[in-house]
Amino acid sequence: LVCVVGNERGQPFFDDANAALVARPDAWRVRLALVDRLLDLGFADDATATATAVEGAPAAVGIAAARARVASGNGAAAVAVLEGFEKSLAGVDEPGRSEAMYWLAEAKLQAGDLVGAKATAAALEQRPGWQREAGLLAASLALLDGRVDDAAAMFVPMISGTPVSTVLVERRIGLLALLTCAEKADVVCVDKAARFLRIVDVDAAAIDAAKARAGRAVNGDAAAVAAAGPAIWKQGSAPLPLELAARRAMATGATGLAKKAVAQAVAASANAREARALQVAIATSGDEKANAAVAALQGAGPPLSERDLLVVIDALGAAATKTGGFLLKQLKAGASPAVLKAIARAEQDLANPHQRAELGHRGQGGAGAAGHTDHGDHDGHDGVDPRGPKP
Repeated sequence: LVCVVGNERGQPFFDDANAALVARPDAWRVRLALVDRLLDLGFADDATATATAVEGAPAAVGIAAARARVASGNGAAAVAVLEGFEKSLAGVDEPGRSEAMYWLAEAKLQAGDLVGAKATAAALEQRPGWQREAGLLAASLALLDGRVDDAAAMFVPMISGTPVSTVLVERRIGLLALLTCAEKADVVCVDKAARFLRIVDVDAAAIDAAKARAGRAVNGDAAAVAAAGPAIWKQGSAPLPLELAARRAMATGATGLAKKAVAQAVAASANAREARALQVAIATSGDEKANAAVAALQGAGPPLSERDLLVVIDALGAAATKTGGFLLKQLKAGASPAVLKAIARAEQDLANPHQRAELGHRGQGGAGAAGHTDHGDHDGHDGVDPRGPKP
């Protein structure tokens, strides 16, 4: 599969697929396509539920169920499923056998069986067309072994070309390469990994964090460097945060999934300021956006990234609220030039709402998540097409 984030059909695809499965639970191709799309966007729990074994399901559905469990961090459960395929591969074609082998290795890594993962990875390396996945496994094993330099040397060739594998594989390559380069304080390598990751994901926060990490002095303590390897792998293989799943869904037009993820994130933590900011981007009317923006700024949680803050500020200019103007004044203290410019635009909109409406703002413009078209970061992915290369 060529690496593509989600698909261009957006929410209607998910609605149609779910309706089809209600009518025909044995529509295996639909079930598999839905699992793939859900995993592409990061909804591992939904994918696991969709792939839950149905009587008479082909082997491919079982492999998909195991893949979803690995994505959700439950490698031990995936091992039990995939070892069954390894012992008895009846009904599994050659590509399916290789796929099962790859995810079995990933599952064993999660379960802590490094010896078993290494043996499975070595067998996969001999199968035509699976060298990229085998390379990812080898680099992961190097990290878990504390060989950060070796892992970096393996990742660099992988991020120097075009993504050619599945979304899950390419994202893992990009993120692990980014984190490994940051640990080595290799700014050039971080930039290369960031460019690669932007092709396949919308994780701007990870890129910002890696660039900040790369700016520090390299740790000369050999023990600390070795300990960093497993930490890098664990961070790069952790289940996806709901906020990032929501961003991916928004970028591909799957608004229903995005709303669901954001609502779950807000309900899960009182400190989910980022999720409340995403509610601003999801809102449809000017009043709704402005009220959500106030809630995002007044609620608890870590400071917003500049790209999210720009969306929130723009929304405050969409409709007058009791506290919107006051919050805009508060935000001026220590603000960056981009934020100050956004505040000025929002205050101008509040002073002249008719002009804003005439210019097609209030979420109806063609660029950004809400409003002004001259803020490249409004959509949360630095102006990069989140779908990646075309198939």
